Amino acid sequence: MGSVVISGATSGAVTLAVPAEAGTRTLTLPATTGTILTNDISAAGDTAAGDDAAVGYTSAEGLILTGQGSTSDVTIKNDADATVLSIPTGTTRIGIGTTAPDSLVEISSGGATTAKIATSATGSYAELIFEDGNAGYGFQVRSDNAQSIANGSFVINDRDTGTFPVVINEGAASNTFKIDAAGRIQMSGSGVVDSARLSVSFNSANSTGVSLKCLNGNGGTIMRFHNNSNGNVGGITTNASATTFATSSDYRLKENVDYTWDATTRLKQLKPARFNFIRDASNTLVDGFIAHEVSSIVPEAISGTKDATTTHNKVVLDSDGIILANPVEQSDWTAGKSSTTDFDGNTVPAMYPSNSTWETSKAVPDYQGIDQSKLVPLLVKTIQELEARITALEA
Repeated sequence: MGSVVISGATSGAVTLAVPAEAGTRTLTLPATTGTILTNDISAAGDTAAGDDAAVGYTSAEGLILTGQGSTSDVTIKNDADATVLSIPTGTTRIGIGTTAPDSLVEISSGGATTAKIATSATGSYAELIFEDGNAGYGFQVRSDNAQSIANGSFVINDRDTGTFPVVINEGAASNTFKIDAAGRIQMSGSGVVDSARLSVSFNSANSTGVSLKCLNGNGGTIMRFHNNSNGNVGGITTNASATTFATSSDYRLKENVDYTWDATTRLKQLKPARFNFIRDASNTLVDGFIAHEVSSIVPEAISGTKDATTTHNKVVLDSDGIILANPVEQSDWTAGKSSTTDFDGNTVPAMYPSNSTWETSKAVPDYQGIDQSKLVPLLVKTIQELEARITALEA
């Protein structure tokens, strides 16, 4: 084996040794000034796009690594020869724990769970994604104006003004929690139907719409209602055995109190009836009143106005003409009728049925209601009047 020894001016030497193997070895020195072989690697100047493997340095960019592999341009491995960080060939993506990142930054545990920082193919929006790998996102923050909601999603979307900026989706559209662009909360269903701040949809055959439980064995206040001055004007309370629905009746709220009015005459004007409700498939007959017939006699018992309607704008209707969601832009409804593919190629279920329709507006009935408890004072007063007449006749 041949060797070349280069001795220093005063002391020290460097030996260039040729290995005892067949073949020719070529050592090419760079056409630049600098230290090339020490305990440190020193580099000067930028690297070029065609470099197979180069180390460079500039005062602005600092250390520069350039590679050109068939799979990755830059790979960093640990002492077990496992890839720690990878930059796929010709991309700006960084993979940690993976050699095939599909986002700007992807962190993988080596299994199905990943964390990603991504942009859309057009670069028009950004995403922060934590994915469980089971055909859906565990957590997602988006800045676009479209939905990409797979099963198992928690989505925060700061530019989604057409549908729901915040979505928790465990499975189908009927199993969701959503907050729309107006701050309204919707649980279970495809959309907020009216202007209610909280909308709950459920199937009475197998679920309960709202369940409230008092953990105190002696009961307590389940719900309390306040006026705009924060005064308590009613509530729902419970004890260990029963529930009480109360409305305010404090003397401090009342004036013009009269105990001498004629109840019997008013009571005789009421027209109790038997009927069934049109949408009751069993046609069960019940006892009750027609709301508008009571409104002139006991107006405080009636809510709403006879034949009133409310117009809802930009509505999605099911095949029976029932409103599924509003307000929804027509373009969002069109896109929402078809399943889509998310950033990772997973199928996102359609938001609206394929046989649904979209209308600019739809008028729906505002049905009148009756609080029959408001008739109790009239009944009590009538009984008192009749009892007084009976007493007088008996005398």
